[in-house]
Amino acid sequence: MPAATREGARGGDFAVLLGGLLHTIRGWFFILSLASLAGTTTSTATSISWINTSGGNWNVAANWSPSQVPGSSDTVWITNNGTYTVTVSDNETAGTISLGGTSGTQTLNLSGGNFTLSGSCVGNALSTFTITGGTLTGAGTATLYGAFRWTVGSIQAPIQFANGTIGTGGNKFLYTSLINNGTMAWNDTINSQSAATVISNAVGATITLGSGVGTANTGGVVANSGAFTMTGPGASTISQVFNNAGTVNVSGTLSLTGSGTETGGFSIPSGSTLSLNNGTWGFQTGSSISNSGTVNLSSGTINFTSA
Repeated sequence: MPAATREGARGGDFAVLLGGLLHTIRGWFFILSLASLAGTTTSTATSISWINTSGGNWNVAANWSPSQVPGSSDTVWITNNGTYTVTVSDNETAGTISLGGTSGTQTLNLSGGNFTLSGSCVGNALSTFTITGGTLTGAGTATLYGAFRWTVGSIQAPIQFANGTIGTGGNKFLYTSLINNGTMAWNDTINSQSAATVISNAVGATITLGSGVGTANTGGVVANSGAFTMTGPGASTISQVFNNAGTVNVSGTLSLTGSGTETGGFSIPSGSTLSLNNGTWGFQTGSSISNSGTVNLSSGTINFTSA
């Protein structure tokens, strides 16, 4: 038989048994792996725990046990006690995430890239979830019983939280639901990017709106069922539909420009103004406007419904 002329190939005639018949193959042949003949393999879910209590980057395998970076089907545990930060700075994925231990503060910080949640992310009362850049996306939902902080970046996966701060620092783009179940300090403008955008203040929850802060772009809904309090005395604009079933405490000027259904109350003290611009406003049975401030209507319609 001739000597090999390159690795993995030999010249000559070869007998191969196929379908019970003996065939002769002339020329070059290459060895194929069984994996290529069998097709692609499927990935299996793995339970992966963060072990570096000094903190570090998500994409370093040595920070995890077993030593591998989590993938889209994996169950992730960031629950070891201590005070540390796990940083996502590039494109990463996770199946489900459990965030928070029994002592210390465990922080998950998205600072860059696309962080894709295939399933749920649940943070306990000791956890902190921060978005300082990048994009949170995926089919999953983040439910946070600890602190939530958003200074820069995009949110495309729903978040609900018990203690939130919308901080200054850069552009914030919202494509989905942001639900406050506790307290929310709204200190910077949120850019609504979709008709699916919802900023919700649940029953019993409180939003404090900083002076001159509001929303940009149209589309979506701001829904208040709790206490929505301006810290005044500046002018704030909400450009989405504004539905109020709770209490809005106006300080300075609140301009609403996207229509709305109102079943709750607006408290407008002397020197403050509620401005309804454009759109159609439906004040339903049980709604109220109180105190001695001013209500302005410009290029819109108000409908009052009584029992």
